[in-house]
Amino acid sequence: DRTVERNGLKETAHRLGKGLITFSPLAQGLLTNRYLNGVPADSRIAHDGRFLQQSALTPE
Repeated sequence: DRTVERNGLKETAHRLGKGLITFSPLAQGLLTNRYLNGVPADSRIAHDGRFLQQSALTPE
C-alpha cells in the first residue's frame, strides 16, 4: 500500500525531518505466498479479514 506517497504524508514527514515506519511490509502474509493455497479456517486472518480479502488471493 503506497497511500503515504499518494496522500502527501511521506513528503510532509521528509520536509519536517521526521521518519516513517513501514506497517505490515509483507501485506499480512500475502507477499510471502502464505495464503496461496487458501486461508486456513483456524488462522487469525480467517477471523479478522479486514486486511486480507479472499478475493485478493490469486495464483498471480
